[in-house]
Amino acid sequence: MGDESEPSRGSAAGELARRIMEGDKDAESQFYEKYYRWLVFIIRKRYVESSWVEDIAQEALVVTITSLQDAKVENPDRVLGYLRRTGLRMAARFMTRENKQLLSDPQVLAELEASPENVAAKTEWIDLIECAKQCIDDLTVPRDRDILRRYFVLGAEKGEICRDLNLDSGLFDRVLFRAKGRLRELFTKKHLDGRRE
Repeated sequence: MGDESEPSRGSAAGELARRIMEGDKDAESQFYEKYYRWLVFIIRKRYVESSWVEDIAQEALVVTITSLQDAKVENPDRVLGYLRRTGLRMAARFMTRENKQLLSDPQVLAELEASPENVAAKTEWIDLIECAKQCIDDLTVPRDRDILRRYFVLGAEKGEICRDLNLDSGLFDRVLFRAKGRLRELFTKKHLDGRRE
């Protein structure tokens, strides 16, 4: 599926969600089959070069189906938003773990040393993550930190963040614009300093 929009929102997905909540095993299989490829597309769009996307999508679907069975999804018609958020949050957590392992696992570092182009790509990715963390931590307004953590780390959508934090769209855009500028500045400085050493 080449479309990020939520397929048949509120109708087919909501009906399947209600059936799952009522204990219908066929609905679980149908939900999985119908939305697996869509979720893979959503996650892969954000994490292009990742080989683990299918595993995360599968796990996110299982978590969502279990949440439906346990009546933890408040609005069945919004189940695809729930599934999307679950998948992106799990992917973000996985990436954080993967990068920590990269920095601490001698075997991984040895493998990277054998392939210089991988070292450059991974190092740049780690630098970007570190700059993003520093950028978020440098913010003095707790609300701005919360906005950026939700957006960049947890993969929440703009509309969801604005709704949860009672923000208008313009304020969100200003916070995001300033943060991106600061992130670009930190990342550029880090790489210029690295070249001078």
